[in-house]
Amino acid sequence: MGANQIRTSVLGAGQVGSYIQTGGTTNIYGVNSNTDYYVFNLTFPENVFQMTGGTLHIHQTHGKGAIFINSDPANVNVTGGTVICEINNTQDFIITSKAPFWDMILRKTVSNANIHKLDQAVDIGSTDVNLATQPLVILNDFTIENGNSEVFTTNNADVTIGRNFSIFEGATYNYGTNTTTFNGTEDGELYIGHNTDDGYEQYFYNLTVNKTAGKKITVKGDPQKDPAVVSAEWHNRLVHVVNDCYIKSGILDQGIQSIRLFQGVKVDEDGQLATYTAGTTPTTAYVMFRDGDLTVFSQVGAIFGNIKFNSTGTVTFTSDVYIKRIGYYSGLYNIASYNMKVDYLHRKETTINFAKSNGSASKMIYGDANPSDGG
Repeated sequence: MGANQIRTSVLGAGQVGSYIQTGGTTNIYGVNSNTDYYVFNLTFPENVFQMTGGTLHIHQTHGKGAIFINSDPANVNVTGGTVICEINNTQDFIITSKAPFWDMILRKTVSNANIHKLDQAVDIGSTDVNLATQPLVILNDFTIENGNSEVFTTNNADVTIGRNFSIFEGATYNYGTNTTTFNGTEDGELYIGHNTDDGYEQYFYNLTVNKTAGKKITVKGDPQKDPAVVSAEWHNRLVHVVNDCYIKSGILDQGIQSIRLFQGVKVDEDGQLATYTAGTTPTTAYVMFRDGDLTVFSQVGAIFGNIKFNSTGTVTFTSDVYIKRIGYYSGLYNIASYNMKVDYLHRKETTINFAKSNGSASKMIYGDANPSDGG
């Protein structure tokens, strides 16, 4: 099927329609369309949007934007299908959708400054419907391709991904002050393309993992960011969280890369921050906390993987904690009245055990020293 535009009638809300796709390919070309609407436009809460398979390919934007779905949740059913969002002209590709999508691909086939972005809808159609900027919810896979300096701007709206998130080399994810959440019931990958031996990191503002307990989101990079080949340890870093990292449920698996957390850290009872398997996980594939005093908000049952302890301040935990490996460089770590279980306590990036003689007044793990404390 091919059309220049799919939209509701200019006769208003009395002309309610549905978009239902179970397979095949729908091409929307965005040529000679009514400029008072988006190219794909379901104006009213009563409109039905159902997508269980197939491909919806929007080739370019025209008029107010590219995708506008104002359907109420009761009128939405998405269990499959791929939406391809292509920039092929000189307009930004604007998405304003109350509906989620299964798989989404952002693609740019022209060389210019136009971008994909989440934005508000203003005065849409004959009834002048408005809708605030909506969060983007991808139930399965979200891909930002690398053609022609692709840019995706969230305008601070949250983005949620159910399985895989791929940001190819040359693409930009402008997160603003949003929260990027990984949820769902399957293992997934966060792929960050950058095949150069340097200090490049993909930044996020807030990063949340809320997957089924035991399911992972694993960080993947390119060969030149492998710790076995980088020219400096810090070139292995690939994820940088500017604000808060919250592991509500599931596992944030750093793989063979490193993750830096620059503000708050919270790990609930069904959460795991990083992994470590002796003989498999590189010792420099760390999760690193920010420098200075920091409280790690943890619950009993929380697990930490390969953690780099390197601080000029004091890191304090709020519950019993289990840490699979600590690479100890410097800093004070206060377990208060709680118990800390550690499988491997190593000196820096080595597998040499950290000895009592390696400690000092500014390099030690300590507690409250009450008779009833853990340890």
